[in-house]
Amino acid sequence: MIFKAGVRGALQIYGKTDPMKLTIERQTKIIFGVFLATTFTIFMIHIVWVWPGQRCEESGKWWDWRTRECAQPIALSSITGRIIRSDAARAAAKAEVSKLKAAAAK
Repeated sequence: MIFKAGVRGALQIYGKTDPMKLTIERQTKIIFGVFLATTFTIFMIHIVWVWPGQRCEESGKWWDWRTRECAQPIALSSITGRIIRSDAARAAAKAEVSKLKAAAAK
């Protein structure tokens, strides 16, 4: 048993079985555990989803966070085999691609 002078000079007794001290120690450990779990979770979310997504989008590709897949966008005419015959449509498509690349470069 440890005797310690209180704030107003009154003698207080602190023992190992003091319920308030045990409660404070237990709550401190619980709060510290929750803090560690939250910090670990946030760090893992950044490692698994956020940072790979940023690297993918910086390279001008598309990031799908559900499947964690970095995909290369391709022109629809490449899939369908249709040829862009009009010069105006071809210029508009090239302008759109360059605009997307410029936005990805920012």
